[in-house]
Amino acid sequence: MISHFSHSNLRIAPAVDRFLQPLIVTPSFHRVHHSSDESLTNSNYGTIVPWFDHLFGTARQPGSGAGIPLGLNYLSAKRDTQIRRVLLLPFLWRLWKVGDK
Repeated sequence: MISHFSHSNLRIAPAVDRFLQPLIVTPSFHRVHHSSDESLTNSNYGTIVPWFDHLFGTARQPGSGAGIPLGLNYLSAKRDTQIRRVLLLPFLWRLWKVGDK
């Protein structure tokens, strides 16, 4: 259930969001993880508590997270939603990233 919260499009008032972020992963904190910018994609992994991101140096705070482009650029074609490609993604993403587009 908490994963639904961190992945939601819920907009929380900035003051409330700042209060909650040390305690739980808010949607604006986790949304950064889904950015198309790879330096942000490799951050904010937590879905329940943000403590491990802060502990291991993977926490990023670019604004509220709202308005940042989402999704991976190398997986943005319509064919990337085919079930075959989705199932193979964990094994072949590096090949597709390099030049399958």
